[in-house]
Amino acid sequence: MKKSVCVLALLLLAVFSLSFGSTHPSLTAPVIVASGQLLNRNTPFQQKTLYTPTQDGMYRVSVYATLIKSDPNSQSSWSYSVQWADAVTDNGTGLFYEPGDYPVGQFYSSPSFGIPVSSPIVLQARAGNNIVQNMLQNGPPDESAYDLYWVVEQIQ
Repeated sequence: MKKSVCVLALLLLAVFSLSFGSTHPSLTAPVIVASGQLLNRNTPFQQKTLYTPTQDGMYRVSVYATLIKSDPNSQSSWSYSVQWADAVTDNGTGLFYEPGDYPVGQFYSSPSFGIPVSSPIVLQARAGNNIVQNMLQNGPPDESAYDLYWVVEQIQ
């Protein structure tokens, strides 16, 4: 019995010393700092705060926008943008839109390419400066409607 306790103690000591001597960095996951949704909206908005960073860092803004109701007589299109202040400039912007005469479905990066947009926007933001979003209607009001979902993660 004494022999097995000594062997177990030596094994534990070896494992303990190996774990403290490890040079592998610990892995961490991004932290979700904000999320939200606007459902069945048919009006534009400006400067709606997504998140106000408490420290400088890298952030990932993931947005999903979809036209849920089209207006076949529309002369308008929707455009969405994200704005922030980074270390060099006062703001940056990512933009995508859905022309009003397109069928219902996910917003597109360009009417000529027809590529759905759900890619995240990776940005560096300054503490105390809002990361904001805007949804504009380019043209007269119509009967279309959209859903908008977002998640903001701090990645560094």
